[in-house]
Amino acid sequence: MNKLLATAIVSTAALVSFGAAAQEVTPTPELNGPSTLSRAEVRAELARAKSAGELKVFSSTYVPTVATTRSRAEVTAELRQAKADGEYALLNGEAVDPVAAQQFAAKKQNATRVATNPQSATVR
Repeated sequence: MNKLLATAIVSTAALVSFGAAAQEVTPTPELNGPSTLSRAEVRAELARAKSAGELKVFSSTYVPTVATTRSRAEVTAELRQAKADGEYALLNGEAVDPVAAQQFAAKKQNATRVATNPQSATVR
């Protein structure tokens, strides 16, 4: 009897929760009202926004163009350097090793210090 009662309670709770999850979102009345712009005005505003780059595109296949000040050769050289230093593998691995990341950051900081002050690298 207890199993039957427990099963009935669980089933009822599941059915009630499905009704709550399937409830529609209340529409906003101000968005459903009549438009104050004509079709031509809306199309002109859309064309202006497209040409100004103001539209946000929500698509996994859309890749926006990005303006850069570096040449392709500079970017390729930076990629080669990152691969040689191990930074590329560290950042693009499936799991980031915090110890390796900390060691890489310390190594890079030391290299930057030596590059900015070469006299600190000489042994006395």
